[in-house]
Amino acid sequence: MFSGTLDAPSFVAGIYVLSPGFGPGNGGTLTITQVAEEVPEPATLVLLGAGLLALGAARRGGEGGSRSGAQALLSAPQTD
Repeated sequence: MFSGTLDAPSFVAGIYVLSPGFGPGNGGTLTITQVAEEVPEPATLVLLGAGLLALGAARRGGEGGSRSGAQALLSAPQTD
């Protein structure tokens, strides 16, 4: 049920029956469940990286002082 040190214990998931007189009350059961750690999916990291690259490219601008597509859209006159 328990391994490791008191500072960093490791428990095995399961249901354990506690003897009468162990802890408060008359025994009972102890349930230890495994909790999954949340890890970002690779696709999320790829989308984040692509977005950052696109922002960097839009900010840098094109060769010869031409405006990027994002800058051209933002400064285009509105027509009704």
